[in-house]
Amino acid sequence: MKRSTFVTIGALVLGVFIGGALCSNTALAAGGSRVASQKTVPSGKVTPWEAMATARAKTHQRPVQATFEFEDGHWQYAVLTAGHGSVTEVEINAQTGKVGDVEKADPAGEAKELQTLLAREMKQR
Repeated sequence: MKRSTFVTIGALVLGVFIGGALCSNTALAAGGSRVASQKTVPSGKVTPWEAMATARAKTHQRPVQATFEFEDGHWQYAVLTAGHGSVTEVEINAQTGKVGDVEKADPAGEAKELQTLLAREMKQR
């Protein structure tokens, strides 16, 4: 299997895992804290692949992860791209496909955030 296919599938599996956690009437806020949502149902017209393609076009970097999340009152993808010596996070609106915030990401900070989320979710249920 090609590496790019593996990364895309890995990102999709991770997105489904996190999306499932969010369906339990909670959502992740910035910084990884959990806040109660108003029973939002994950929804979007944009696929993870479309979000990753949009992020690639915006940053000219290779997309490595797409996370489906509820933030700022709507569902969006947080797509991490890497290349040219940096990592960038691009927010893509899951309904419209429009690019939101684009910011440099710290690989160590992203890894810590994911580690914290996974540890918290493993303790649930």
